[in-house]
Amino acid sequence: MLSTRELARMRAEVLRWMPETAQVLRWEPLTVSWVAVGSHPCGLGPKRSVTRGDSGLLEGVTLWQFHFPYDADIRGGDRLTTGGHTYNVTGTDQGRTDAVLLTVQAGRTA
Repeated sequence: MLSTRELARMRAEVLRWMPETAQVLRWEPLTVSWVAVGSHPCGLGPKRSVTRGDSGLLEGVTLWQFHFPYDADIRGGDRLTTGGHTYNVTGTDQGRTDAVLLTVQAGRTA
């Protein structure tokens, strides 16, 4: 088990690996619009996988994996904007014990 001090040091160190900033947008049903709820440093990269499409043929899919500070408020269904692109969040690993960072999976919008 990591000490509180060791964990804090690791969390501070990973912030240096996050060269981008992403704006977090959340759907607001009362205004029927996407509303900015925060902005966080991040790192991102493509994650390729293969899936079987409706036709039964194999298709390549690119998802995007983001890394944020461990305490960033990002949820499935949110949108992220960075580098002129928008991404739909499909899931996070929020709630892990002793998390050093938050990992978010997202798909780029068309």
